Amino acid sequence: MSGRLQLVEECVGSLNKEELAREALGVLDIWEISLRDLAHLALGNRDEVINLALAEKMAPLAPKFGEKS
Repeated sequence: MSGRLQLVEECVGSLNKEELAREALGVLDIWEISLRDLAHLALGNRDEVINLALAEKMAPLAPKFGEKS
């Protein structure tokens, strides 16, 4: 088993279905807020950013947000 998969197994292997679902929803909430913040940074709406602690780290990604490959 790869190291990453083993780490995931160690983190969630002991959780029951309800705990796992709760953790998954928490992760999805974080992703949703991060993508929202990134969109606001890309549009120049810095005042709308929720997670200001990560705004500086996300700022270099903002110009690429929404680009088509």
